[in-house]
Amino acid sequence: LRQGEPRLAKFALDKAKQANPLAELSPTLHCNMGMIYREMDLPYDAIAEFERAIELAPDHVQSLVNLANVKILNLDFEGARTLAQTATTADASHIGARLALGIAKRGMGDLEGAKAEFEKLLAEDPGNTDAMYALAVTNGDYIRDWPKAIEQYEELVSRTPGLAEDDPLYTYIEDLQRNIEREQNRLERDRLKKERDAKRKAEEEARAAEEAAAAEEAAAAEAAAAEAAAA
Repeated sequence: LRQGEPRLAKFALDKAKQANPLAELSPTLHCNMGMIYREMDLPYDAIAEFERAIELAPDHVQSLVNLANVKILNLDFEGARTLAQTATTADASHIGARLALGIAKRGMGDLEGAKAEFEKLLAEDPGNTDAMYALAVTNGDYIRDWPKAIEQYEELVSRTPGLAEDDPLYTYIEDLQRNIEREQNRLERDRLKKERDAKRKAEEEARAAEEAAAAEEAAAAEAAAAEAAAA
């Protein structure tokens, strides 16, 4: 399977099942078969195998994580969070479970919760590039803390030697830099507009005050003239 030969992996696992009648009761076997089906682009078969593994062993961490990741791909973030939470309860050190939990929380809109999951992973393992990438995506695409996201993507680039010149990481950085430039331009336009609006308002108020003073002066003059005429 790791060599990119899922059909050969399935053949080997099927032979193992034939050799051991009790293999059908092994959650690990069903988990592995699920991973094979996933690589063969048979998602429904993969889900069935992961679910069977969990039926046999409700705390089978790898099956829980695999099924959580499938649900994330299907945008079922609440279902993924439940599975990932069960997995982290069973094994608090399982990195895949904690990553899935963070991504599921992010999908449900709990951005601070997701960020906390990824930051905690990085605090324990600063070189964890999966957590670093997840945190960069969270900051860049969701929280919109673009400078922080750029910093994290650049750190990821520095930890990933041999990247191709057209690697998506560089594109992400360029997109975020453009976002910052656009935001700066927008803020500058807003500042100039506020200045223009304030200046126009001040001019209007000054003009209104002048007109009121002129009207008051004219009224006083008219009253004085009327009084003089009456006398």
